[in-house]
Amino acid sequence: MLAIVGMIHNYATDTWHPVAFRYYPMPGPGPDTVMRVKSWGHHTTGFATREEAAKSAAEHPGFCGVPFDDQFVYEWDGQGIPALVAFMTEGGKRLIAFA
Repeated sequence: MLAIVGMIHNYATDTWHPVAFRYYPMPGPGPDTVMRVKSWGHHTTGFATREEAAKSAAEHPGFCGVPFDDQFVYEWDGQGIPALVAFMTEGGKRLIAFA
């Protein structure tokens, strides 16, 4: 199930890439107050502005109408593949960390 739409900012090219996150249970026993989400696909070409990227995500059927969450912005150097895991408080109220 799609949980969150965030944004990857490639600061090397100054482009913005919408990225979807899905819920994944924590491995093994863990605190019930922390949720884990993993990135699942991002727009590879990107957009010149954050606003254009958010608009594209809102209109893209793959993002299922899930609104962009502005606390999920990841700064990326453009190297490698930006596969992300994020941890947040139960209910998705606050981002704790990216891993």
